[in-house]
Amino acid sequence: REVASLARTLDLLPEAAALLDTQGGLLGSIRTRLTGLPDVVTRIRAALVDEPPIRAGDGGLIRDGFHAELDELRGAAIGHRAWLAELEVSERARTGIPSLKVGFNSVFGYYLEVTGAHLGKVPADYRQIATLKDRARFTRPDLREREREIARLDAASERLELEVFTELRDSLAAHAEALSEAAGALSELDVLAALAEMAAASSWVRPATTTGHTHLTQARHPVVEGSLGGRFVPNDARLGEDRRTLLLTGPNMAGKSTYLRTVALCALLHQIGSFVPADRAELPIYDAIHTRIGASDDLAGGRSTFMVEMSELAAILHGVTARSLVILDEIGRGTSTLDGLAIAQAALEHLHAAGAHTLFATHYFELTRLEADLPGLINLHVAAEEVHLENGAAGSGGLTFYHQVVPGAARQSYGVEVARLAGLPGQVTTRAARLLGALSVQGDDTRLSRELATLDLGRLTPMQALETLHRWQRELNGQTVAIES
Repeated sequence: REVASLARTLDLLPEAAALLDTQGGLLGSIRTRLTGLPDVVTRIRAALVDEPPIRAGDGGLIRDGFHAELDELRGAAIGHRAWLAELEVSERARTGIPSLKVGFNSVFGYYLEVTGAHLGKVPADYRQIATLKDRARFTRPDLREREREIARLDAASERLELEVFTELRDSLAAHAEALSEAAGALSELDVLAALAEMAAASSWVRPATTTGHTHLTQARHPVVEGSLGGRFVPNDARLGEDRRTLLLTGPNMAGKSTYLRTVALCALLHQIGSFVPADRAELPIYDAIHTRIGASDDLAGGRSTFMVEMSELAAILHGVTARSLVILDEIGRGTSTLDGLAIAQAALEHLHAAGAHTLFATHYFELTRLEADLPGLINLHVAAEEVHLENGAAGSGGLTFYHQVVPGAARQSYGVEVARLAGLPGQVTTRAARLLGALSVQGDDTRLSRELATLDLGRLTPMQALETLHRWQRELNGQTVAIES
């Protein structure tokens, strides 16, 4: 069936090539490789029946008229079967048994069957081979001889068919290079046609190739957009010398990961020659797209989730260049808050110094202060709004996600609200909200101490130092009384 399918495919190539007659460039080069191989099609069609059996040894594979010896064997077998077909009529006339039948099964082979009412009319040359409830089965020497001859002819036909097919299949090996070339051209055309269809159906845009900046207007994640039925919220993205690092904060479920992957997919589609899902797209040629997303472990290898994350981060930090695109989502989970924050900041500073285009999503809000210290690092956040009931405390209402990426840092992660949306018991989320309020107040001094400890005084200008002191003073003056635990 694969050989027959090959003929059907080759038969279509001239039509596909004709559609590309006026095309140049990549499509023109594909056209020259779409060789139809008409001689191969003619030979396969002449040799194989229209609907070949599943297995080559099942018989009925080679078309009548293709091989003289095979035709002779088949003709002889047909002659014997014609004798069997006439036997039923002639034996009914000879014996006077109107219900006499000629049958076949795998146990007895061919037999003559007579019902119980006519057993007295059975001729002497019949030999009984089986007795049933209301009938009996018989055979004759000439019937057995015909059966053996049919079996011999069928076996010989099947062997010869297999030989003929093997010769046909082996003859195709002479065209292996041309077939491989045509298959490669057809697969490339298939990919290009699929990308073109997506571009036309989903309003993708042809990207412009730049020398060092990425500028996406109203970019979309094609898979998520398709699953949402047109309700996807597009976003812009700008990366360049003055915006090398985008630090993205915001709640869980707000769309941080989707934003990161949207940019990466647009970059990937651009580099394979595709249109991209955006209203406008300008993209450079990246030497690599490095990603560290999601959580996984390697228990059999003795590696925890955090160890796997660190191994992947190590590979990125060792391989990144100024021409790389880096997508990092929540670096530093799986260890203590201080350890995770320290690793996240150090990795972020390393990538920024390397000059890579980096999108860094995090819940470590302490990192957002780096915008003042690292030129080219830009704070962004995914907009969300917490709605409170009139008689409720913070977190008793709901959380609205806008999925819109906007400038600046997020105010909080809304983790308790996301837990509420996930279905945690009310008493748990209420208790968590109270504890969060208390911990937030108690943690202000610790946070400021931690920020002071990690502050690079050598890089601060006098004005930046004063601004930092003013910000700390405002934050300390704005503290509220801790919620009772």
